[in-house]
Amino acid sequence: MEIYTRDDHDAAVARIAIQVQAYHVAQTAFRINHGSSNTTRSRGVSESYITISQLQHILHVSAESNTALVEPNVALDTLIEATLPLQRMPPVVMEFPGITVGGGFSGASGESSSFRHGLFDCTVNWIEMLLADGRVVRAWRRGKNQDLFHAARCGLGTLGIVTLLEVALVPAKEYVRCTYQPVTSGKDMVQALRNSCSEPELDFVEAIMFHKTEGVVVRGWMSSGTEEQLPVHRFSRAWDSWFYEHAYQFSQKLKWHAELVPIRDYLFRYDRGAYWTGASLFGYFGLPSTSLTRWILDPLLHARELVHAMTVSESAAEDVVQDLIVPAEKAEEMVEWLAVEVGVWPLWICPVRRIDMNADMQPFAPATVAGHLALNIGVYGTQSRAADELFALNRHIEAKLQDLAGRKAAIRRQLASQHMGQDEWDMFSLSDTAVDVEAVPAKYLAAGGAVVYLQCVSEELRRMKSGRECPLNVIIGRISSRSKRECKEYGR
Repeated sequence: MEIYTRDDHDAAVARIAIQVQAYHVAQTAFRINHGSSNTTRSRGVSESYITISQLQHILHVSAESNTALVEPNVALDTLIEATLPLQRMPPVVMEFPGITVGGGFSGASGESSSFRHGLFDCTVNWIEMLLADGRVVRAWRRGKNQDLFHAARCGLGTLGIVTLLEVALVPAKEYVRCTYQPVTSGKDMVQALRNSCSEPELDFVEAIMFHKTEGVVVRGWMSSGTEEQLPVHRFSRAWDSWFYEHAYQFSQKLKWHAELVPIRDYLFRYDRGAYWTGASLFGYFGLPSTSLTRWILDPLLHARELVHAMTVSESAAEDVVQDLIVPAEKAEEMVEWLAVEVGVWPLWICPVRRIDMNADMQPFAPATVAGHLALNIGVYGTQSRAADELFALNRHIEAKLQDLAGRKAAIRRQLASQHMGQDEWDMFSLSDTAVDVEAVPAKYLAAGGAVVYLQCVSEELRRMKSGRECPLNVIIGRISSRSKRECKEYGR
């Protein structure tokens, strides 16, 4: 196997820079094609692209400095495979193995360790970025070009192309000791999460609300597995239960449950079934969702395949797929409102800590101090509604979020009006208010909109496309092409 060096990286970036310079001279807006995505937003076929799928290498991993130097398209499962042999891992590992390091930095990504470490971008030390005019610069979290760094984090690719990142690492162990605490209301769930987030030894915490009166809070501690006599449960094999189904049984019990989960299985526990959205595939085709059918269809039911199918087939146009970030003191109200107005279950709740007033997301009122806690509420489900009704529902959710001083992560097409006021646009921004959203793009030549991200939908509703491709055909085609490619690569 050839070793990929820093010189190889620099040459690859130089080739991309030539394309960027050409678009800059022509004043042509473009999108960034990563080769893969975990967003459900559709893409226009006529848009201009810069392809950076070749930037998918790990240049260096060090247990001594606790850092990894990686290109943006390195998937998290690839990074984990490189760091775990050194007993290291990123402080925040998003739940889908196909999410990339660059996507985590630019796209506002959190996970069950975010109550301690913040969003994934809070774990990045510095970035290399290709600017709109083709220049390559380096920006540090604290240091040179830090204004660019903080404008780019959670910036959704609007300032330039991130081409290299130094990610911090923390010690890792072989297992996670998980406990499952049943809760019977949104109020109990929020209180349990807030109490958990003050525990100094805790490594992970999240909650799933299966209904208004049924939920479970899941806590996790790193463990070597030798000091505790607990059952071991896995979630990565075809015959294993999906994580949310496994957790559901403990919401029905009066006592806590404890078990050990191998670290890889824990980190990507939502991969099979993509949380619970994979269950809709069975309903789509009228198939029973049983352990047997899930075992047979397992290759089709991993996050990479399901997200790709949703995007290509535009079946996500029928869904509510929203990540809603609200201050912890407003979370109970948000959950109660969603129960009445939306009725999508389960809900995923993930605490997120504000790490630094001048270097973190801004889902709070400006006066909020560092250390404040927010809750990300994941609303992922299918709605049997007409297109205009679904459009109105999503806008209804966004209006409520605005009322609660919340923010949202843009993981799907934004149902925004091009005539929105500044207060409404602010809801889509996860950047800190200390970042000058006009001066920074102008300074780094992105003011002309060289990189396009948000899709504004006009007042006239965009109805769902007719005759779109069947999601199952998309998944089968993707798996078939991937299998052929893997056979060719490994000579099988």
